[in-house]
Amino acid sequence: RPTEQQPVGGSILAVHFKLHGGDGVSLQSQLLHKAIEETHGDVHECCADLPPGAKGLSVPELSYQSQSAKQLYKDIYLHPEARKEEDVVTTLKAQSEIIRRAVVKYINKHNIRTIHVHNIFSLPYNPAATLALYELARDRDDVQIIAQHHDLIFEGRQGIFPTPIFPEVARLMDEAIIPKLPNIQHATINSIARDYLR
Repeated sequence: RPTEQQPVGGSILAVHFKLHGGDGVSLQSQLLHKAIEETHGDVHECCADLPPGAKGLSVPELSYQSQSAKQLYKDIYLHPEARKEEDVVTTLKAQSEIIRRAVVKYINKHNIRTIHVHNIFSLPYNPAATLALYELARDRDDVQIIAQHHDLIFEGRQGIFPTPIFPEVARLMDEAIIPKLPNIQHATINSIARDYLR
């Protein structure tokens, strides 16, 4: 937390697992960023696949396609019996901390006052990314968070994301997925998802 409250205003950081693919979420998000820049000012991108020269922060650890993210997902949701709980918690926190530190350093340097998080709070394909953004939001009440949910964990994805069998992992993920914090506003892409989320 900064030693003194920074002024309201500043730039927006749009955070994604990935942003520059041809999938619907990426294309929709790119259009949204352009619209926000035209009406509200400076938008920086933060993702695993930031192109060279683009304005923003490249965080390879945000990817859910990396070997470390895939292994963590398996350890939490698919084959938890293969690891000890303390090892899974240690790995989750260590990977999360790498992401959180990189984003915090960037927002401090670039006067980021709003973070627009896309799908990371609603689909924990990379559990470390979900935890990292939650802990940042929890610890930085001077930063406003918009949690944009293109997809939601409870829309037929219970088989993909069953409740983790390890109690501490379940607690951490329960706090981080669709979190309730005073500085987070949730946004969905349709009224059905909105009503379901409520």
